[in-house]
Amino acid sequence: MGRAHHLVGRRDSAVAYYNRSLTARREVGDRVGEAATLVRIGHVYGDLGRADSALVYYREGMGVLRVVGYRQGLGAALTSIGVTYRTLGERDSALAYYREALEILRDVRDRPGEAQTLANIGNVHYDLGRPDSALTYY
Repeated sequence: MGRAHHLVGRRDSAVAYYNRSLTARREVGDRVGEAATLVRIGHVYGDLGRADSALVYYREGMGVLRVVGYRQGLGAALTSIGVTYRTLGERDSALAYYREALEILRDVRDRPGEAQTLANIGNVHYDLGRPDSALTYY
């Protein structure tokens, strides 16, 4: 329900549903689901322009993903953090998170995630006025 509400722009109710999901996942010990829900809450806050809140949830989800060893999810969470830092204009931080994500996504052979992260790195290089470098990543 949280995702459905998020997709139709009902962000407040999306967060409410995600919080209910988060409670349930914690009660049953579903750590991967807990991490996914934390990251999804981060996405909602990112869409609301609340980067600080988004980063809190992304980092908490990332911490759980590291503990449980779910590397593909970790790569996706790192990419989301990179996107947030790019939005904030903190390009060096964005690149650092994208590079860490790229290494993991390549290692777990997540080709779509790898492609998206390469494009995100290209976007940062484009932002920095380096079109040739951007093209290399694209």
